[in-house]
Amino acid sequence: MSKCEKVQGVWILFVWVSTDHDEIAKVAKSWGAKVHRRSQKVSRDCSTSLETIQEFLEDNPEVMVVCNIQATSPCLHPFHLQEALKKITEDGFDSVFSVVRRHQFRWKEVKEGSSKSTQPENLDPWNRPRRQDWDGDLYENGSFYFATRDLIMNEGCLQVNSQPLTS
Repeated sequence: MSKCEKVQGVWILFVWVSTDHDEIAKVAKSWGAKVHRRSQKVSRDCSTSLETIQEFLEDNPEVMVVCNIQATSPCLHPFHLQEALKKITEDGFDSVFSVVRRHQFRWKEVKEGSSKSTQPENLDPWNRPRRQDWDGDLYENGSFYFATRDLIMNEGCLQVNSQPLTS
């Protein structure tokens, strides 16, 4: 998790690691990160990122913008994060998240033994587009999520009035 604050017109980024594990906290601190010690309530296998971020914001009322970077997506380009932050701080979006564009036609799965036939989900088979003439679909890839405190705490979600960034 990260927090941003404007100091003399410049956005400063603080890196936080959210964990309930002593070794992870130790390593995070050794690399200069701040540590948010998760409570047992948000450290369960069924806990969501949103619950953890809300707890973080409750403990850090000065934080106005959060960037949740997923540890499972380590290959981030810094310019994607800079662009996302700009969309929040300068362009007025309350959330930005990472997506990829895919040119794949989707079909609804039919379970074996069903009397139904599969149906298209994102195309008309009688007017099938050429892939190069079609913008494709955006798929959330889970790499990062930026959101304002107000959205997270007041709306209880990470994405509304969003701007997806393709990566």
